Amino acid sequence: MKTFKKILSFSIIVSVAFFGCGKKSDVSPSGSTSSSWTIAGNNYNSTTTAFTNNELLGIDQKVSTEPNIGIQFNATPAAGTYTIVNQYNATVGNGQCSILESIGNAVYVSDNGGTVTVTVSNGKITASFKNIAMGMLSAVNNNGTFEFVSAGTSTGTLTEQ
Repeated sequence: MKTFKKILSFSIIVSVAFFGCGKKSDVSPSGSTSSSWTIAGNNYNSTTTAFTNNELLGIDQKVSTEPNIGIQFNATPAAGTYTIVNQYNATVGNGQCSILESIGNAVYVSDNGGTVTVTVSNGKITASFKNIAMGMLSAVNNNGTFEFVSAGTSTGTLTEQ
């Protein structure tokens, strides 16, 4: 049930950020050069990056499957290094974070291990990570948990706008 609530929360945040923002007439926005990430061999640039509800959220609206990424903290992060946890197997605690990526119907989550480096400049948060092990969430098991299947690594930098 806790897993379902986290996915539901992420989906709501993504929906508010995506549908709550007015669209420009530009049908192919350039995206942010300071917010980009890779997953499953594909590169994405965030057209919107914001910090809300203890999550640094990036949205790439120029791709039809609308990929999104969120780095979840337990509070507004200060500059430093944060250990990555799999939020579906652990609660994000002090000095920790987790990464969740949604691309079309695929949902990827960080596995335990690796780090995210956070810097803060003029009140804006930048989070960088490299070669973080990711897994894809597939069908819900009978006990309500998700099956976690390795999906390679993810690398990126997100800068709050």
